[in-house]
Amino acid sequence: KNKKQKTKKTFSLLKSKVGKKKENRFPNADLARFRNQTTYGSRMRNKKIQVNLKFYKNTGKTRPDNVLVSTIHKEWFGNYESLEYLHGYIQWLFPIHEKGMNWESQPLQLQERIKLMNDMNAMNRLVASYRLMLDFFGFELVDEGTGEICVVNPKQIDNLNTHGHNFLRICRILKCLGLFKMFNLQVCIIFHWIFDFACFSSALVSPSDIFCCVDWVLCWSFAYNYY
Repeated sequence: KNKKQKTKKTFSLLKSKVGKKKENRFPNADLARFRNQTTYGSRMRNKKIQVNLKFYKNTGKTRPDNVLVSTIHKEWFGNYESLEYLHGYIQWLFPIHEKGMNWESQPLQLQERIKLMNDMNAMNRLVASYRLMLDFFGFELVDEGTGEICVVNPKQIDNLNTHGHNFLRICRILKCLGLFKMFNLQVCIIFHWIFDFACFSSALVSPSDIFCCVDWVLCWSFAYNYY
């Protein structure tokens, strides 16, 4: 009897762990974590941390690549190999209050976000970062005011079929745009992207990619209600 109870208990624990892991794969779980700023506590309110602010003021460099934002915009534009295989720059170009894969970057602090939004040069650099990544994904920003984009390189859109980690980059970009209230850029890339990816991609969209698309829509819709 004890053995049966022990086995049953072990199975229920295993089932709960599996269920928990499965639930976290869905975009609404990711978005819930992103929206819950209290989760990050003092990590978002450390006034001594200014690295993201300095980076977008073009006085601080990325780590570990050790480059200025102006250098990235000038020398990395169209350099698809570097943008594909280097993984430490995206957290600097699109800072959010979540920790990324680059442990040498810092989550965006509340006071940094406020100061950046009041700095026109910094915001122009953020748009330049967006243009850089749009080009990498196969698009071009036609109108900054409306957020209109167009396809310029279908090959780069199709690149997502073999380099799926770029979906995570897109999700981060959309979160960042929402934090800085660039809603016009958000909405265009979400709907234009999903349509063009379906048209130009040579492979069928996988379930994980669909989850990412849902995550994009949620990121956009949540931004209007939260900020």
